Parts: sequence; C-alpha cells; structure tokens
Amino acid sequence: VSDKQIDVDLPRCHQYEQLMTSSHTKAKLKRIVKAWLYHNSSLVYWQGLDSLAVPFLLKNMTDEALAFASFNQFVDKFCHNFFLKENCSVMNEYLAIFSQLLVFHDPELARHLSDINFKAELYAIPWFLTMFSHVLSLHTLCHLWDTLILGSSYFPMCFGVGILMSTRSNLVGNDFNQCILNFSNFSEIDINQCLTNAISVYNRTPPSIAEQNYDKSILLLRYPCEEERRFWNLPGRNQLKLNELQQEICPRISCQDAFRIVETQEICGGNKFMIKKCHSIKIVLFRSKHKYQHKFGIIIQYRN
Repeated sequence: VSDKQIDVDLPRCHQYEQLMTSSHTKAKLKRIVKAWLYHNSSLVYWQGLDSLAVPFLLKNMTDEALAFASFNQFVDKFCHNFFLKENCSVMNEYLAIFSQLLVFHDPELARHLSDINFKAELYAIPWFLTMFSHVLSLHTLCHLWDTLILGSSYFPMCFGVGILMSTRSNLVGNDFNQCILNFSNFSEIDINQCLTNAISVYNRTPPSIAEQNYDKSILLLRYPCEEERRFWNLPGRNQLKLNELQQEICPRISCQDAFRIVETQEICGGNKFMIKKCHSIKIVLFRSKHKYQHKFGIIIQYRN
C-alpha cells in the first residue's frame, strides 16, 4: 500500500520547484522516504510525508544519508507519532492542546471560532501533519523551518496560533463560510508577521501547557539550567485522558511551572529565542466551599 501511495504522490510533490520535476530527484526522494519507513518500522506512510522530506533533500542533494538523518530527526521531534497507523488519538490530543493554546493567548478569537463551530480539525490537520509543507511554498517553508528548528517541539502550535492572530481581522465577526474562504489562500498571509506572533506566543507559554501524553520531549527540555532543576521535585501536571482534555476549554499548567514562574519571573523555561520577564504574577488556587472553610483556599500575589 505504501509503495502505491508513494508512486502516486511523488509525481505531484512540489512540482513548481524545477529540481523536483527531475526523475533523478524523485528517485532520491523515494529512497529517502523508503529508508525512513524501514528505519521506523512501527510507523506508516501518510500523504504528506514526502513533502516533509523535500527540503532536506534539496539542501543535501549530494548526500542522501545526511538528508535522511536530518529528515528523521525533524519528524521525530515535531511529528512524534503522527505517522502511526492509528494516529487519531495523537492528532486529536495535539489539536486539543493547540485549541487551548489559542484560548490562553486570544480568548476572544477562540470564543468566536467556537461559537461558529470553526474547529481546528477543519483546517489545522494539514498544517501540523506536514509541518505546513502542503500550504506554503518551499521558499517560505524553509524560512519558517529555519526558526522552527530552534524551538521546542510545540513551536508549530505557536506558529498556528500566530497565523490565526495575523488573520484575526478576517475571522472575528465573520461567519463559518467566510472563515473557510479566508483560509483557502495562504499566499496572502504575511509569514514574517506570523513568525513574530509565534515567537511572542512561545515566549509567553508555560511549557507544561503543551505537554502531551504521546510526546515527553517537552519534559526533557523544560529546565536546561542546573539552578532550575530543583523544580523537578514539585508535582507535574496531571495526565488527562483525551476526552477530559477535549472537554476542558482552558489549559492547565504544572506546579513545577507555576512555582518556577513566580520565582524566576520567566514564563517559558529554556526558551531558545528570548527569556521573557514578567511584570506581574498572580496565582489563585481554587478549592471547594468545604475545603475553603477549612482554610485550604489560598491566593498568592506577586508584583515586581
């Protein structure tokens, strides 16, 4: 099945790029994709995997081994388990976290999209499954990926939020059909503005918000500094079942992140772009009426 689908996809993969029209290049691409499938025997070919491999091939035309190794590392970091045979749970979890991230950074826009039933499943799956390679030209894609690879595995979610924020004026106030039309033409999107928005979102996102059951790499990257590793002794974020995650509108953060933010005044631990200092931090812990009466309720406020 994979061979047949690959043979169907390769002749149409980025055909506007002159190098991709060559049979020699297509043969190289097929070898890289087949090598990836052999190397990752638990994963399968999904449409779009070939597009993910193209940038690495074109940058390493004389070294297929390096192209394969780069491609393999990229997919493992940013598309972890996306290419499982049964990937619905993985993709649904990713989209649920993405939706919560939008709520965290732009609740008004998130509320409007929810009201018109404009769900992430309708537009964001091609974004993340192919890391935007199906919606952006190769030139623009490489510009994005130059920044993408510097961030953590959840930076693509931040870029997705950045896209929505940059097209905000075309979304808020419009109905479902108009929003669909606005997403049909990516050529009008300002990629630099999207990246600026994405970096801002990344700087203001506690890493535990993006924590996934299917990808634990965020945990490993959260506290790169020795002085911050003491927060590991605090409770992490409770692992939610998929249906629980989908039902919750607002994201959760871990105790580790909460206390780290208060103490260090840095929202995004281990940020590759910039450490964002906070001007004011407030933590409110809610308890039931019964627990509150027994003095379990507490409000912590911090100001610079």
